[in-house]
This record gives sequence, structure tokens and C-alpha cells, in this order.
Amino acid sequence: MRKGSKLMHGWVMPSAQKFIGMLHGAICLVVLLGSFFCFTPAAFAISVTASPSSCTDTAISGGQSWSGTSNAKSSDGNYATATVDDNQFTNYLNCTGYGFSIPSNATITGITVSVERKTSSTSNSSVTSDYLVRAIKGGVIGSTDGSTGTSYTTSDVVEDHGGATNLWGASWTPADINASTFGVAYAAQKPTTKGSALTVSVDQIQITVSYTAPFACTQPSNTPSGLTLSCVCDTFTRPSLQPSTIFNSNWIVSTSDSTGILPSIVNSGYLRLTNNTGNNAKAATVPGIFPASGNYISVEFQHFAYNGSGADGIALTLSDYSIPAVPGAYGGSL
Repeated sequence: MRKGSKLMHGWVMPSAQKFIGMLHGAICLVVLLGSFFCFTPAAFAISVTASPSSCTDTAISGGQSWSGTSNAKSSDGNYATATVDDNQFTNYLNCTGYGFSIPSNATITGITVSVERKTSSTSNSSVTSDYLVRAIKGGVIGSTDGSTGTSYTTSDVVEDHGGATNLWGASWTPADINASTFGVAYAAQKPTTKGSALTVSVDQIQITVSYTAPFACTQPSNTPSGLTLSCVCDTFTRPSLQPSTIFNSNWIVSTSDSTGILPSIVNSGYLRLTNNTGNNAKAATVPGIFPASGNYISVEFQHFAYNGSGADGIALTLSDYSIPAVPGAYGGSL
């Protein structure tokens, strides 16, 4: 982007109608002179879901065998099945090979196992439920049980086991999760003597891995060839926006509405742009100065809006540094 030979700076400007706008992500400014400026949280919370490439029958002493085990790899109406009678339980249905690619610098925070299953009957008060649900690490079935006491229905239901902060009694590295030997061992049961023999059907067993990863200042994929960029980051992980930790200059905040509220850090890691009130028009200006002529500028950010009702919008502009940036009126004329 060009603007003669003047200096420019970027500014972020939201408008909200009874919403709260939060900046929590990356604002990255890239210039041809070889600088990459990022305003981002210190770490990203991410969840990734995958399906298995292999599901097999693994014996439990006294357990009933599964058939059609490969049918548990995808939710398609085809089922892995096992039959259980009074006080019987199944073998493990072991599903592995989820093909995760968690970054090596990530911290695993939780594992959620989602089992899509049903039973053939609930008549005569017959009950089908989990027997064991355990994580598999390095091909070894763990000892922590994530089963629930939920009774199965005759229609497909997806039930979650574990959770975003549940590590199943183990410590995990990204390599553990990415290994083909990572997975889950699942078994079901008929824990009563009521009713006749039942067929347990499993359509799919998915796993969701939750993790945090530190932000890495890497060049955007569309960066012009020949550029080597450096990075400066503002994580907003401090009690107040000022003093700024970047560019040796404070953020410039302004408003043209009547709320009297300026953008600020309310929760560590977040720059709150607007509050949950109507008719907002506010601006937060990046405290950086960039020569305009011949520069390429790339901007990336993650924005959240929540609570309330109405409309919400955000605009990003570049302005002449010699003229203080202020927002227009709220709404379309922002």
C-alpha cells in the first residue's frame, strides 16, 4: 500500500450495538523494509478433532467379541457391533491412528473422546452402558477410566468422555498424541439381568485434543519473495494498556461516542475495544510509524464479539501519522 512518502500507522476501529468487542489474536504489520509487527496473545488455545484409521477387537478376559470393527472409523450408519447378555461386557474396541499433527511446542491440556453408539433395545427395563473407556498411549491402554453411567438409547447418541482439561491420569507430549499408537479403548456392558440379549452398535469414536501453543512470529504465506522479516509482539498480558511494551510509544485510544469508555485491557491477553452498550465508536491505534513509500503491509487479527443484540462491526485503516486518528460516528459511518 502506498501513500506518497509520508509516514503511516495502522489503527483498529470497531463499532458495536450492545456487544462486547475483544481483540485477542494477531495484528501483524509487514513492511517491505523487513519488519513483521504482531500484536497477539502469548499462547493460543486450540482444539482439534480427528477420526481413527484403525479400530480392532482387543480381548478382555470374559469379554464378548466385536464384529465389523472398521465401521467405527466414520459416522456413516455402518456399525461395529457386539452382543451382550445378562451381566456381560464386551471386549475393547481399540481405535488408533488418529493422525494428529500437534505442534512440537504445544502443551496438551485435555482429551475428549466422543463415542457415537446405541443399543438394540430398552424394553423390559434392559440397560446398556459403558463398561470401560480408557486412553491408549504408546499402544498401552491406560488405567484411568472415563466411562459414564449413561444408559444407551435405541437411536445414535454421541457422548463425550474426558474433556478439554482432562488428561486421563497421564502426562502427554505432542509426540504422544501424534503417534499412530495413540487412541482409545472402549467397552460396553449389560449390567443387569432384565430383558434379553442386546446388541451394542458403535458408529464412530472421535477424539478431540485441546492444547495451547505459544505464538510464533512467522512470515505470512503470501509474503513477497526475497523478504526476511523480524517480529515485535504485544500480547496484552498486563494489567493496563499503558505503558505499551512495543515501539517505545503508547497505544493511542479514542472515542467519538458518548459512553466515555475507551479501549482497554480488562482481562489479561485481551484488548477490549467496546463494552456491552449501544452506539459505540472507538479506536485503538498501533503505536508504530512506518515509512509509506514502497512498503507492503499485511494485517492479521482475531476478533471476538459476544453478549447483547444488534450489530457489530470493525474496520482497519492506515492514516497519516501527523493527523491524530479518531473514529467517525457509530454504525455505517464509522
